[in-house]
Amino acid sequence: MAEAVHETGALTLACVTLPFNSEMVRRKKAVLGIRALASSCDSVVVIDNSRLRTSAGDLPLKEGFAIVNELIGAFITNITGTIIQPSLVNLDYSDLRTIMERGGVSAIGIGEGEGEKRIEKAIDTALSTPLLDVADISRAYGVLLHIMGGEDMTLGEVTQAGELMLQRAPNTCRIVWGAKVDDALSGHIRVTAVLTGISDPKNIK
Repeated sequence: MAEAVHETGALTLACVTLPFNSEMVRRKKAVLGIRALASSCDSVVVIDNSRLRTSAGDLPLKEGFAIVNELIGAFITNITGTIIQPSLVNLDYSDLRTIMERGGVSAIGIGEGEGEKRIEKAIDTALSTPLLDVADISRAYGVLLHIMGGEDMTLGEVTQAGELMLQRAPNTCRIVWGAKVDDALSGHIRVTAVLTGISDPKNIK
């Protein structure tokens, strides 16, 4: 399916999960699958189940796996939502193509902050616990930020998120962001960061 879509010239994205390190046979097969899939996609977002220990290690098993499903759903919803739905700051298709086209293997991280310096807290959490082992964030090909907050979220905070990301990934000028107000997040800010081109598919293990 990815190959057929890619041949039409459409931007082709995939979101996949890697089995735990202890699942050696399944993981090896998954790695081969990711490498093959990458040849037919502009960007492949990889979520490594082994990294769940960092962000959800204390949760019950069912809830821990639910986080992965939530992340995949949020990734798709946030990208499409900021393009087609009115937001505080919208992304457009050209923004998405700039970041994701020829992005190789990508990682996703999510963080939330409240109180003083909440935007810094959210960015720090999103970048310190990406669900894929990232050797050097500063080498990312591109960065896509999706920022959500309540009615109290300011344009200044949204702008600061982009500035903070530029400090963390100074070697790329491909940083785009979108922002959306969600009344349920009053007092909080949630940041989803997609780091593209952080690894060659051949380096996935």
